[in-house]
Amino acid sequence: SLIKKAASENTIETFEYSLEINGKIKTYEDRLVPVNNDTILSIVRDITEKKQTEYDLRHREAILSVITEFAERILIGGTNESNMNLVLAELGKIFSLSRTYIFRKEKETDSSICFKQMYEWCDSGIFSSSSVLDTDNFEIDKTSDFYKKLHRFNKEGYLTGYLEEMESDFEKYIMNVQNLRSYLFIAIFVKGKLWGMIGFDECRYDRKWQDFEVQTLQTAGKIIGGALNKELTEIELANSRELYYKLIDSAPDSVSVTDL
Repeated sequence: SLIKKAASENTIETFEYSLEINGKIKTYEDRLVPVNNDTILSIVRDITEKKQTEYDLRHREAILSVITEFAERILIGGTNESNMNLVLAELGKIFSLSRTYIFRKEKETDSSICFKQMYEWCDSGIFSSSSVLDTDNFEIDKTSDFYKKLHRFNKEGYLTGYLEEMESDFEKYIMNVQNLRSYLFIAIFVKGKLWGMIGFDECRYDRKWQDFEVQTLQTAGKIIGGALNKELTEIELANSRELYYKLIDSAPDSVSVTDL
């Protein structure tokens, strides 16, 4: 054992161990210091906070690595179904989420706004939202309290929700049928207008969204918006070129273009 080793070799030995105390896991470091041939001094200190800090740093580095890879994949490969599903899965796993998904705004009238789910990833044991909700035509009445939240969401770029804080029956129903405890919506803007949102669900516990999580996932939303904006610009450019050549072909007189 380490005690025997410290005594026989006259060396300081260190080991770590964890204990559950009052429902929480605490980590300790025990340093064994030989005093004489018959006595070993045990110096124990609580290193729970140190271990948590180390874990948080490693976790943040892993998250930033995923975001970097995600940006390269989306901006180079485009927002095709394969890339988007892979991105949602990677974000869901690195943040230990229950569901991740993307909704696109389909239409808006004076009385309502309608969203359609384009992609979704669910963790093992979590069912799809589409099995309990009409995610192809998710309509929100503009007179509802939920729409007021969406108005703030459009302004601030994100929205958090917690089941324990819900007051309206509509929102309680939406969350309960999904076994949803908390959510985070991140706005996706294209050409300055709301295109849709990327959503993150927690079904297993009352997750409180941290500032770092919100900021990082907002970056993900901006990357998606940037890629969509790039694709839309390329389509518009291609259409303008096609229109230009059609006009040239249909012109009765010859047309020449000279660069000055």
